[in-house]
Amino acid sequence: MLGWTGLQQRSQETDRRQTSTLKYDALNVLKNLHFWALDKSSLFELFLNRTRLPNIPRFFALDLEGHLSKDPPVVEQAAAINVDSMKEKDYQFLFNVNINNPQHLNNKTESQETRDFGQTLLGFGKSSYWHYNKDALSGIRVDPTQAATLIKESGITCDDYIIVWHKTRADVTALRHILSEAGFHGVMPPDDHIIRLNYLFRHNVELPKGVKCGLEFLFSTFFPTHPLRLSHHDALIDSKKAALMALLAEKLCKGEGTADLHGTG
Repeated sequence: MLGWTGLQQRSQETDRRQTSTLKYDALNVLKNLHFWALDKSSLFELFLNRTRLPNIPRFFALDLEGHLSKDPPVVEQAAAINVDSMKEKDYQFLFNVNINNPQHLNNKTESQETRDFGQTLLGFGKSSYWHYNKDALSGIRVDPTQAATLIKESGITCDDYIIVWHKTRADVTALRHILSEAGFHGVMPPDDHIIRLNYLFRHNVELPKGVKCGLEFLFSTFFPTHPLRLSHHDALIDSKKAALMALLAEKLCKGEGTADLHGTG
């Protein structure tokens, strides 16, 4: 397990003028780490061994904005990015849709999975932290049917793999719902193609009691000088962050913990 208390305290005390010091501390911690161990829940071994899989499938980092704990879910924005393309200057995003007037119903009971997902969100910080400005979200403005068509025509298939930063598979479930409402079925990858990256980090990072394994917090600590560190609540931005964290985790699982973190993105 990675000792974290000192680094977390430094993160809380650091402002923009101190990011170089925080980066130095993060690198020093990782230099003492030989390799990360795989967990039983994330399925990250699929990403590690992606070149050995049949037909060398694609891996996309996916993020959604909206009210995913509802049944049916309400999606305001959805974006997916090719993980390996984040190694290059010109990244490749699969789709980025900003949905106008997302349709939702309130006459159904939430499933246990979506209820747990909502409780997880509410358990981290103040409720205002989770507010986002709909008008500020990136992506092409479309209605739900147009969004489903763009996602289907993006080329994603059930043979691809999805990386998310969630305890549940709510993101993929929500996209399946949007697609099915438009009459598209069998487009999204199955559940056994979904990699939940936060489980891997939780397995290897020793966080103090009460500190959640949140993408924003861990990204800003591992990438303290990255321009994305102060931005969140946009699906394209958060999918980029998840992709960079996946590439970082790949280095750590291979014992390349001394690599310059900022150099992964």
